Amino acid sequence: MGFAIPINSTIDIYQQLIEYNKVKRPYMGISGIDLDEKTAKANNLVQGIYIKSIDEFSAAEKAGLKIGDVIIKADDKDIKTMDELNEIKNSHQIGDSMNLKINRVGKEIDVTITLQEQ
Repeated sequence: MGFAIPINSTIDIYQQLIEYNKVKRPYMGISGIDLDEKTAKANNLVQGIYIKSIDEFSAAEKAGLKIGDVIIKADDKDIKTMDELNEIKNSHQIGDSMNLKINRVGKEIDVTITLQEQ
C-alpha cells in the first residue's frame, strides 16, 4: 500500500522546518465541542462551536472569549464544527486578526482575535 502527498501542500512546511526547525501555526487557545442542531436545542443554545476551555494567556483569553460562548461565525462565514473553524484559522498567518461572531447567553457579540504562534 502506498500514498502520495501533493508537493504544493508540503512546500510551506518544508520551508518552515529549514528556517525555524519547527512548523509554526496560528493559535487561538480554545477547545470546543461541535453543537449540532439536536444538541444545541436540547441545551437551549445555538448551533455552532461551544467553548469548553480557554488556555491562560492565549489569544482567546485576551480577546475576551469565555467558557460557554458559542462561536457561530468566523470571518463572516457560518461555522458549525471545529474543523471549519480550524480551516479558516489556518488560512491566516501568526499575528493576523480574525473576526468571530459569538453567542453569549442569547446575545450576539462581535470579537476580533489576534492569532498567536502555537
